[in-house]
Amino acid sequence: MIVQPDYYDVKRLIHSLGQKHSHIHGIPARLERAETILLDNGIWASGEGIAVASQTRTDGHAYTVAAGRCTCADFANGAPMIGRGKWCKHKLAASIYRRFVQEQIAERIIGDGRGSNHKRQKAYPNTYLLFINGALWSERVGVLCRVNWNSQINNHAPATDHDLIACAEWLEQANELPGRLRQETDMAREWQSQLTAEQFDRWMKTGLTV
Repeated sequence: MIVQPDYYDVKRLIHSLGQKHSHIHGIPARLERAETILLDNGIWASGEGIAVASQTRTDGHAYTVAAGRCTCADFANGAPMIGRGKWCKHKLAASIYRRFVQEQIAERIIGDGRGSNHKRQKAYPNTYLLFINGALWSERVGVLCRVNWNSQINNHAPATDHDLIACAEWLEQANELPGRLRQETDMAREWQSQLTAEQFDRWMKTGLTV
């Protein structure tokens, strides 16, 4: 099993991507469909890359997104371009999911294996990751995956789709983050959970709920 984003993570990341690319014809509609896929937990591990449901998992169809390509007909025929690449709803969903995992991993990297970092990892088993020689290390599994620097999140990110899945599987069974960061996250989500979907969307766009 792999970790799944919650409602607020999906809305936030969809909104961020939409702000950058909503002017491109065909992207807003595909982002709406990508949002449906993500909210339905329509992403899971595939032997070749990331499996993405066609719309919802209940219809039994899925496509593989790997190496910047998707196996769906839209990607082959009519998907709009962002930069030099074509983007169908499945590739958009996979990209948003990748960003979500990158953010989750970035919260858990505490440095290399020296001194206090190593002690902190030992003090909180299965919670933090170390960055050593281009890879992330867990005290439970050893080398978790290879990573590259990602300027968008100002931190390290999984190098390949297989590394992404390894991170997503680890996050699914990892312990909760302790301390102030987790408390602030819980407080924010508790407050946001009191909003209706319409109020949350308005808050994301304007900072206001009324």
